[in-house]
Amino acid sequence: MRQPAPMTGPPVLVESNKCSRTIVLNRPKQLNSINNPMFDIMFPRLKAWENSDKVDLVLLKGRGRALSAGADLKFVAGAIQNLSRKYELDYFIDTLHDLMHFIGTMQTPLVSFMNGITVGTGCSISAFSHFSIATEHTRMGMPETRFGHFCDTGSSFYLSRLNGQLGKYIALCGKTLVAEDALFSGLATHFVPANRLDCLEDKLVNLYKPTQDTINTTIEQFSVKPGHKPFSNTLHGPNRRIIEQCFKFNTVNEITRALEKEGSRFSLEAIDQINKGSPVAVALTLEHLNKASKMTLSECLRMEHIGWQSSAYQPDFYNGIISTVFKKQEAKWTISDPYEVDVERDIEIQYIYANAKRKLDLFSKERDCYSTTQCREYGLPSETEVALAKQCYDIKTDQDLISWFVNNRNNKYGVRQEVGEIIRSSPKRIDLLCNKHHDAISSTFTTQ
Repeated sequence: MRQPAPMTGPPVLVESNKCSRTIVLNRPKQLNSINNPMFDIMFPRLKAWENSDKVDLVLLKGRGRALSAGADLKFVAGAIQNLSRKYELDYFIDTLHDLMHFIGTMQTPLVSFMNGITVGTGCSISAFSHFSIATEHTRMGMPETRFGHFCDTGSSFYLSRLNGQLGKYIALCGKTLVAEDALFSGLATHFVPANRLDCLEDKLVNLYKPTQDTINTTIEQFSVKPGHKPFSNTLHGPNRRIIEQCFKFNTVNEITRALEKEGSRFSLEAIDQINKGSPVAVALTLEHLNKASKMTLSECLRMEHIGWQSSAYQPDFYNGIISTVFKKQEAKWTISDPYEVDVERDIEIQYIYANAKRKLDLFSKERDCYSTTQCREYGLPSETEVALAKQCYDIKTDQDLISWFVNNRNNKYGVRQEVGEIIRSSPKRIDLLCNKHHDAISSTFTTQ
């Protein structure tokens, strides 16, 4: 993908082209990890563009081999260790959550190019973007439990709304989604080969008064077509059914016992991945996901904001960063045995219902949402969409349901596979959703 000319300069570069603006994260040696100076460049501009009649589209990309590797953990660890820098850390935590809410509710279309490492905050910015584009170089995920922290930056909101149990699997295992798996997970809306990104960017920035439909149509022109052979496709078939079967439970111990009982190589590897994280962080992440599916975006962010104020000063977080990120060795957790974690004592009192000193003040407080993100109808279908279509159009057979979505999404790559997976993996949940959404079906589809 084309890179801007200067090799040094501010940590964020800004480009203007007609009615579009492009943000370029410019810390390639640090994998574009996010810090306060980057917030101070990005956030005011996003606010200004959101309220400007001259800006109709915002693009986000990163220099080097990452969109963003998440928060600048070197800064975080230093601020935790040095109490004289507490203001810096507080500012970082508050601004981080405020920015996630703003991006998740902004009206100006935002397109994220995930052409490389896209984890932590980078993953959340992309998941909240209207359009998120994966390539063969994409490495996407939320690895926070590996360094003693919970999955944050609004991830409880969007992970809890992925199809089936994919969100729990991705979060608890610290799963890295490679290439097309980002699309099949529901976190990316499109898959475009990296060698087409420059041409796609040129097309997007030259659109006249772009709308969500014209942006989607433009991206689809460069996206792979049915018949494309994926670089990675691990979220289908037996793997997907194991995820649905074993991650449906509400406690970590129930999930690991189900995986042990299932006993396949995939299940045993999942247990190993879960156990690499801090048992407290894994349990807290799961508790957040259990609660988040019925919460608004602002409620999820407030919950995580409270958790951050406790987590930042717990030994697991600092020791986890130093051990796993910098020393590249296993961390020693305060509670090493998952079965010793007490949800009331170690999770609810310590984090979820902690008496936090700071309240989250949101810039766009008048906006909120329950839906995953603004434009996921341009990605692969959700379980809810499948249930609504099945009942609204009285579709009787699985094949007819798949064909309906293939036609509805203009033969988009991945639609046939994902609808088939939903039908095979979640038949009972689809029937429940049909009943749950019966009253909403007519209004939903008659407006299309």
